[in-house]
Amino acid sequence: MAALPATIAPMLARSGRPFDSDAHLFEIKWDGTRAIALSHSDGETFLHNRRFKPLRDVYPELDVLDALPPGLALDGEIVVFEDGAPSFGAMVSREQATDVTRARQLAVDKPAVFVAFDLLFDDFTSRMSEPFESRRARLVDILAPLDVPRLVVAEAIPGQGTAIYQQAIADGHEGVIAKRRDSRYHPGKRTDAWTKIKPVRHIPCVVIGWLDDEHGGLKSLVIAAQDDEGTLRTVGRVGSGWNEETRATIHAACTAREQDAPLIPSDERAARWTSPGIFCVVRHIERTRDGNLRAPVLESWSVEDA
Repeated sequence: MAALPATIAPMLARSGRPFDSDAHLFEIKWDGTRAIALSHSDGETFLHNRRFKPLRDVYPELDVLDALPPGLALDGEIVVFEDGAPSFGAMVSREQATDVTRARQLAVDKPAVFVAFDLLFDDFTSRMSEPFESRRARLVDILAPLDVPRLVVAEAIPGQGTAIYQQAIADGHEGVIAKRRDSRYHPGKRTDAWTKIKPVRHIPCVVIGWLDDEHGGLKSLVIAAQDDEGTLRTVGRVGSGWNEETRATIHAACTAREQDAPLIPSDERAARWTSPGIFCVVRHIERTRDGNLRAPVLESWSVEDA
């Protein structure tokens, strides 16, 4: 009997800057959670995320995907909209709802949409070796007549990547994805065939504390930055952007300045605190509604003499 794989690892993209190319199709980068939809022969569609976590209980409203023809495997994004725009905050609240009753209530209050952008299997046959443009055309042919609620196909626009990127950012989107028309699908691999293009922002921060990992080394820094009124406020943690040598050096600097209480109020109960004098520049995508930096990466750091 024909069958789909139990799971499929999503293909990944490399980061890049805006560009124009007739060899690429450009899509909105949806601010949601990546998901694979597998429509099995028993009429039930299995959803899983990048880490293969099942998602049907988290998004019960996506039971409508059971209307898909058996034998399809779709790559896409689960997106939650607020005021007509994708909302990362609403998505986080959906992902954190582990109670079934709570998930069902959020499905009414903050319903999700499955945005499909690639066809991996059709009629139980892999299409991953075919060019992206062909896979996408077949995806549209299959899904357009179905009129399944909460299922849409991502728009793909050729050529003018720079203008598309600028309009996407102006409209409040996370960025765009450029996909080479002739690219094959490589499950779980990050290749140059797909390029994610997002704005890069930098902010100067003060290190006010840190968290140790399970081995006693540096796990992340608790950081703060000035708001629009010049008041220093916490902006979350940064835990990437260093090698092992830098990690050890920063850890030693924090430990040498350890103090009992944070410089400013913080909700980081497990943190250890450091006196002022360690500074850093952090790259990030945006600020969340609670003021924290999203996807922070340490770009540089310095320390004053203690």
